[in-house]
Amino acid sequence: LATGSEHPEIVHDLTEVRLRSLAALLEEAGYGVGLAHRASDVFRAARNRVTPYADVVDALARLRESYTLVSVTNGNSQIEYTPLHRSFDHSLTAAEVGAAKPHPAIFHAASHSSGIPLEAFLHVGDDPLRDVQAAREIGLPTVWVNRYRREWPTSLDPADLEVVDIT
Repeated sequence: LATGSEHPEIVHDLTEVRLRSLAALLEEAGYGVGLAHRASDVFRAARNRVTPYADVVDALARLRESYTLVSVTNGNSQIEYTPLHRSFDHSLTAAEVGAAKPHPAIFHAASHSSGIPLEAFLHVGDDPLRDVQAAREIGLPTVWVNRYRREWPTSLDPADLEVVDIT
């Protein structure tokens, strides 16, 4: 299979990893690899049918009145096709940037695309390593969204602030 470990040049691009893996499986089973592209299109359309947590859309709208909001994701959702399409001033994916969190490139790309210097950023995320630790390593203040009240990993310094929702 065409996994990220076998092809490190695509490891940051979940869509490409999945597409190549599915194409290899289909070919092995005797199907045309073109089916992988059609399946990927169906998957991505379904992937974008998300229901945000009840607090998110209104809270982001209020924040956006006073702040520039930038989303950065390692995933392959396309915010422009989701209910969050008006919630951010800029949205970046790891595939677009060519690097996934915790790599600092995605944060630098967010700064570049927004025109906001990194020194003015506050990073809000739900993953202790890929969000909080990664942002902290480049000097950003951090907020950990801990909706499920998980225990913080003892191997990491805690976020500057912990919240249970975006409100």
